[in-house]
Amino acid sequence: HPKNAGNKAFSGADFFSFASANKANPALKYYLVKSADGSLYALNITDQSAFSNFFEYKTMSDYTNSEREFKIESDIGGDIYTVKSDLAKKGKSKQESYELALAFVLKKYNMGLGLSKMDSNGDFKPLFVNETTPDPQKQKKKNYEKTDNCNL
Repeated sequence: HPKNAGNKAFSGADFFSFASANKANPALKYYLVKSADGSLYALNITDQSAFSNFFEYKTMSDYTNSEREFKIESDIGGDIYTVKSDLAKKGKSKQESYELALAFVLKKYNMGLGLSKMDSNGDFKPLFVNETTPDPQKQKKKNYEKTDNCNL
């Protein structure tokens, strides 16, 4: 992704490109993106049926803007913005907040995908996010945290 990209990890268009490529070649199960800062991310299909079902009736034009990012007006884009903002307020960088927000929406919308990031040793480490409600009296206030527990 170019250095001027709003978010350096996967764009909304990348998700739709992967779905299109997988539809043309069902053996394609992984999709890699190298970000402008050199980070390497991998999307992998964890549930082919959920992946196919999710992208069957969704179009890139409905979910992405002219910069190929998720539209904030869409349900997915709105959730990415919410989670990203919450994590940034907790001191996460813009980049980490965004990548964790992506991991969150993959689970929430049952996209049948997992997201991993290559670490300094060259190993891909999966990214997972938990959503909790810290105060039962404030059900609308959610808390988002990175976790090592698989929640796909």
